[in-house]
Amino acid sequence: MLVPVRLTGHLRTLLGAEQVEVDAPVGTTVAEVLARLLAEPRSADIRGLLTAADGGLATALLIAVNDQACPARAIADRYLGPGDRVTLMPPIAGG
Repeated sequence: MLVPVRLTGHLRTLLGAEQVEVDAPVGTTVAEVLARLLAEPRSADIRGLLTAADGGLATALLIAVNDQACPARAIADRYLGPGDRVTLMPPIAGG
Protein backbone atom coordinates (compact mmCIF):
# COMPACT_ATOMS: atom_id res chain seq x y z
CA MET A 1 0.00 0.00 0.00
CA LEU A 2 1.08 3.58 -0.47
CA VAL A 3 1.04 5.58 2.76
CA PRO A 4 0.70 9.34 2.24
CA VAL A 5 3.04 11.29 4.50
CA ARG A 6 2.12 14.96 4.74
CA LEU A 7 4.99 17.32 5.44
CA THR A 8 4.66 20.66 7.18
CA GLY A 9 6.96 23.56 7.91
CA HIS A 10 10.60 23.25 7.02
CA LEU A 11 10.18 19.59 5.97
CA ARG A 12 7.93 20.71 3.13
CA THR A 13 10.47 23.30 2.03
CA LEU A 14 13.41 20.90 2.12
CA LEU A 15 11.68 18.17 0.12
CA GLY A 16 9.86 20.58 -2.16
CA ALA A 17 6.61 18.70 -1.65
CA GLU A 18 3.60 18.93 0.59
CA GLN A 19 3.22 15.16 0.62
CA VAL A 20 5.22 12.07 -0.27
CA GLU A 21 4.08 8.48 -0.51
CA VAL A 22 5.87 5.60 1.16
CA ASP A 23 5.36 2.08 -0.14
CA ALA A 24 4.75 -0.30 2.75
CA PRO A 25 2.81 -3.51 3.36
CA VAL A 26 -0.58 -3.42 5.08
CA GLY A 27 -0.07 -3.61 8.83
CA THR A 28 3.14 -1.60 8.83
CA THR A 29 3.68 0.60 11.87
CA VAL A 30 4.21 4.34 11.82
CA ALA A 31 7.80 3.69 12.96
CA GLU A 32 8.40 1.40 9.96
CA VAL A 33 6.95 3.95 7.54
CA LEU A 34 9.22 6.65 8.95
CA ALA A 35 12.23 4.30 8.72
CA ARG A 36 11.38 3.58 5.07
CA LEU A 37 11.01 7.29 4.37
CA LEU A 38 14.34 8.13 5.99
CA ALA A 39 16.09 5.34 4.06
CA GLU A 40 15.11 6.89 0.72
CA PRO A 41 17.70 9.07 -1.03
CA ARG A 42 15.16 11.91 -1.37
CA SER A 43 15.07 12.19 2.42
CA ALA A 44 18.75 13.04 2.93
CA ASP A 45 17.95 16.72 3.57
CA ILE A 46 15.38 15.99 6.29
CA ARG A 47 17.14 13.24 8.26
CA GLY A 48 18.72 15.77 10.61
CA LEU A 49 15.34 17.26 11.47
CA LEU A 50 13.69 13.92 12.10
CA THR A 51 16.39 12.08 14.01
CA ALA A 52 18.11 12.60 17.35
CA ALA A 53 21.80 12.12 18.07
CA ASP A 54 21.14 8.56 19.30
CA GLY A 55 19.53 7.63 15.97
CA GLY A 56 15.97 7.65 17.30
CA LEU A 57 13.29 10.12 16.34
CA ALA A 58 13.68 13.73 17.36
CA THR A 59 11.67 14.22 20.54
CA ALA A 60 10.23 17.54 19.38
CA LEU A 61 8.77 16.03 16.20
CA LEU A 62 4.98 15.91 16.24
CA ILE A 63 3.37 12.99 14.45
CA ALA A 64 -0.29 12.57 13.58
CA VAL A 65 -2.16 9.66 12.07
CA ASN A 66 -5.39 10.63 10.36
CA ASP A 67 -5.18 14.06 12.04
CA GLN A 68 -4.91 12.59 15.55
CA ALA A 69 -1.72 12.99 17.56
CA CYS A 70 0.41 9.88 17.84
CA PRO A 71 2.99 10.19 20.63
CA ALA A 72 6.52 9.24 19.60
CA ARG A 73 6.54 6.48 22.22
CA ALA A 74 3.53 4.88 20.50
CA ILE A 75 4.65 4.83 16.86
CA ALA A 76 6.04 1.31 17.11
CA ASP A 77 2.61 0.08 18.20
CA ARG A 78 0.44 2.12 15.81
CA TYR A 79 -0.35 -0.03 12.80
CA LEU A 80 -1.46 1.48 9.51
CA GLY A 81 -3.99 0.22 7.03
CA PRO A 82 -5.34 1.32 3.67
CA GLY A 83 -6.51 4.94 3.77
CA ASP A 84 -4.39 5.93 6.77
CA ARG A 85 -2.19 8.97 6.42
CA VAL A 86 0.70 10.28 8.49
CA THR A 87 1.56 13.95 9.10
CA LEU A 88 4.99 15.10 10.26
CA MET A 89 5.25 18.45 12.02
CA PRO A 90 8.71 19.67 13.01
CA PRO A 91 8.98 22.14 15.87
CA ILE A 92 8.85 25.81 15.05
CA ALA A 93 10.46 28.61 16.95
CA GLY A 94 9.84 32.27 16.97
CA GLY A 95 10.43 35.27 19.01
